[in-house]
Amino acid sequence: MSGILAGALMVVTLSIGEFNITWMLHTPLTKTLPVGLADSYASMRLEIGSAYTLIFLVMVVPLLVAIQWAGRLTEQRR
Repeated sequence: MSGILAGALMVVTLSIGEFNITWMLHTPLTKTLPVGLADSYASMRLEIGSAYTLIFLVMVVPLLVAIQWAGRLTEQRR
């Protein structure tokens, strides 16, 4: 069960950072986090880019910690 949890968390973590497809498919009404981050840095709006970066880290770091926790749980069961 913990392997499924670790895999699911890994998919969520990777999908948050997915950029290529969202860049091609985004519209002004559906801007995702990676696209907003790239737009803010391209337009030199560093204060908005910094806020996007903090939001991104607040979302990704707990997921990465959960993946590590699930991996250690799996190793302990072996």
